[in-house]
Amino acid sequence: VLLDGQDVTRMPVRKRREAGMSHIPEDRLKVGTAKTCTIRDNLITNRYYRKPYSKHGVMDNKALMRLSDQMCRDYQIKTPDATYLLSTLSGGNMQKVVFAREMEADPTLLVAAQPTRGIDIGAIESIWTRIIQARDEGKAVLLVSAELDEVLSLADRVLVMYEGQIMAELPREEATETKVGVYMTGAKRKESRLLPKGRAVGLGVLKRVLLIVLALAVASIFLAVSGYDPLAILKGLAQSMTQDLAGTIRWSTAMILA
Repeated sequence: VLLDGQDVTRMPVRKRREAGMSHIPEDRLKVGTAKTCTIRDNLITNRYYRKPYSKHGVMDNKALMRLSDQMCRDYQIKTPDATYLLSTLSGGNMQKVVFAREMEADPTLLVAAQPTRGIDIGAIESIWTRIIQARDEGKAVLLVSAELDEVLSLADRVLVMYEGQIMAELPREEATETKVGVYMTGAKRKESRLLPKGRAVGLGVLKRVLLIVLALAVASIFLAVSGYDPLAILKGLAQSMTQDLAGTIRWSTAMILA
């Protein structure tokens, strides 16, 4: 993985941050914050060791307090002051703490995974505005989201993934809810410069087809040895599977068009 021409694949997290990468994790409670620590401590975890906030290994608590209070004001984190425990905040304000910490690092690349999951509308609008501002300032933003509204509102280019594979690369003007929804189900694949040519379906689909064929072959042999008619049984199974598949297609189509 190259960032500004620098290989960051095996770098420790601190080195990646110093190279210009910021990350908003998908789960803010498990990996993005420390609920038992103060708001200030959560805001400064990526800079407490740097100048001018630390000299010869000794933290300047006054400077860190001024910084964290300013970040609370700038990002509208609703708290009397930054000395309160993070656990006293609402989910939306916790997410603002994570967002403020990552954005104030002035990153070259911001990786935002599900940045608005589980938060209120007001916090969503605030975070969206900041993401757009980062893009307009020339920062690279990699937005990972399962929310179509969020993707279509913020992205300039949309990559659709299914079972770990990129199914389509679409410019924003071509990305509609219906088209993206079809690629999300894995029902269709679009060739692009990011996709290997000549592969119409994912490896996961091929594996499942081969397993089904193998299972049917083994079952046929077993039934024939046992004295049953395998063709009659397979016909019944095929009819049942066809009915189930038709119902699934109708349900998926309704979900895509909803």
